Amino acid sequence: MDQYARSQLPFDLELHVQVRTRWRVRNLVIDLYPERLVLRGQATTAFTRQLAEQVVQEFLPHIQLENAIAVDHPAEVLAGVPLN
Repeated sequence: MDQYARSQLPFDLELHVQVRTRWRVRNLVIDLYPERLVLRGQATTAFTRQLAEQVVQEFLPHIQLENAIAVDHPAEVLAGVPLN
């Protein structure tokens, strides 16, 4: 992969993730390292977090992926289950 393609890849992936998740990942950043890729940002649901990961895996199926997207409202909160 040439240097231009490598520098453009995170931006292309970010756009594709945003489109597929319908812009539900806020502050999305994709950090690409030689040995792995890291997703960062905030999502309102675990489903959106997982979908973002799936989108990246479709494009780069063999890369080691760390999903560091935070979920704002875990299922327990949405279901009204007390957290204490």
